Parts: sequence; structure tokens; C-alpha cells
Amino acid sequence: VYAEPWAFHLRTGKPRTRIHPTSGEPAEWSFLRPDESHGVINASRHFVFGRNCGLGYFDSYTDQGTYTFIHNRVSEWVSTSSGGGVVINPPHAIACQCEVSMPFTLALGTVDTPLQITHFFSQTGPSTPVKHVYFDAGSRGDRRDKDGNLWLVRKRGSKATGFAYEIGVGRYPNGKDVRRASFYTPIENTDTPFVFASAILGVKSVGIAIGNPKDAERTYRVRLGFAALPGDKVGQRVFDVSLNGKKVLTSFDIRKKAGAVDRAIWKEFTMKLGESLSIEFHAKNEKPSASEMPLINAVQVLRDGVPVKKK
Repeated sequence: VYAEPWAFHLRTGKPRTRIHPTSGEPAEWSFLRPDESHGVINASRHFVFGRNCGLGYFDSYTDQGTYTFIHNRVSEWVSTSSGGGVVINPPHAIACQCEVSMPFTLALGTVDTPLQITHFFSQTGPSTPVKHVYFDAGSRGDRRDKDGNLWLVRKRGSKATGFAYEIGVGRYPNGKDVRRASFYTPIENTDTPFVFASAILGVKSVGIAIGNPKDAERTYRVRLGFAALPGDKVGQRVFDVSLNGKKVLTSFDIRKKAGAVDRAIWKEFTMKLGESLSIEFHAKNEKPSASEMPLINAVQVLRDGVPVKKK
């Protein structure tokens, strides 16, 4: 039984649960629509549909979050019916005068190609202390890899999704997000190409919440993921990296270390962390050009004992 934002098992009445994506603790399953969520929802076996600015849907089987078809909007009241992966919005709008509520039919099918779309994940409950954090730098939405790890973006709608865990990012002037589809951009040496197809260009700092003020320090592995952009040359993009004030990479050259562009590499460090992790990037030039700016593709923060996949 779906009663937004929760779900309950029909026979027992017990809440459906999942593992929290950062704390690693059991938490109540939730489904929320961050944009214009007024209006009822309806569902088929695995899909939940409802108005979310456009048409929002949640795949409860893959559990990646809410995705929105922005070009189609359902009415503010009862408007759609669904079943078997098909949602139908007939040519009527009950108790809704929105001029963009147009009739449509949408069919979802199973394909072999990995999904290129991204979602916004909702989750209630405490986010810290963290057991694991997977940060997909530069991406526009949350997404699971094939091992079930949820890669988070910097922001995800804050309270609107019930998951206000935000990762702070500072940039050099004119820094920007680089977003490419891994389906069209082959990335070598990784099992998560979609993570390395996006990047934050001109990154100056990344701040990640780890624990609460009274929590004891714990041992974590901090893993930084890089891939040189097309056109990068050896000696062009060189920078230093510090973790909580301690320099861990000096004159780091992604293109030189990776041996090629669009080839993923990880740099791993073990350290004690308490309330937060601060990652700082220092360009060799005080005012770097776009071709000289530091960049980051991915960050993993894993409490000691969490298994690591090298790719």
C-alpha cells in the first residue's frame, strides 16, 4: 500500500524499509515528489506515477528516486490510470484548469542498455554518522550503480525530498559542471562510467558531513576519482589536493597519471574523521584558465570495514 511518502506491506501493515544511502542503517522507505506534488498518485506493480511539475514516476524495483517527464503534465486531481508499465492520461481534467494538462499515453519497457536518466532520491531519518558516501560530481541527479550503491549529487531538493543531505562545493571563477552521457562517451578502467562522464571543472573545495558533534572519530578511506577531459595534455592541468588541511597530492597531473583522457583513476587515503571532511584543490596559477582548473569526477568516503571495488 503506497501512502505518500511511505509504503506498507498489505498483509502485515508493517512499513516497507530500505538501507539508508549514507548512514547504512535500516530506514523507512519513502517516495516524494519535489516539484508541484499536489494531486493524487496511482501505481502499477512496480511504478508509482503522479504530478511532479511534469509527470513524475518512481520505479520501486530499482529504487533510484523520482524521475520527471517534464514535457507532460497531469492534472491536480484524478487524471491518470496505469498498469503493466503503461500510464494513460485521457483527454479530461477533473477539478483542474491547467492549460498544460494534455492527453497522452506513456509506455515503459525493459531494455538492455543501462539507463542514462537521473533521479532525485528521497529518504527520511538521520543521514549522519555516515557509513558510506558516494558523490557523483557534476551530475544532475542521483543514480545507483550495478552494485546498488547510490551516487548522490550536490543538492536534491532539500526538504522537498525528505533528504536534506547536501554536499558543499566551492569553485574558482567561471568553474562549471561538465555533463556527458557515458553511453556516447566511453570511459576506460571503470565499472561506473556514468560517474566519470561528469565532473566539476574549477573545483576549489568539497565539504562532506561525516558525523555529529559528539560522535567519536572513526577511520575512513577517502577515495578521489579523476578522469582527464578530451584535449587535456600532460603538464596542462596540474594542482594540489588537501584533506582537512593536510596536503595529500602535490603537483597532481590527471592526464599524466592516467596515461590517457577519459580513463578513470582513483587516489585513496586512510584517515580519522569526526564531524566533517574538507577537500581543497589548489591550482598552480592564482587565476587559472579553464584548461588549467582542477577538476573532480567522484568522491567515495567509506568507513573502515566497508568493501571497496577498485574500479
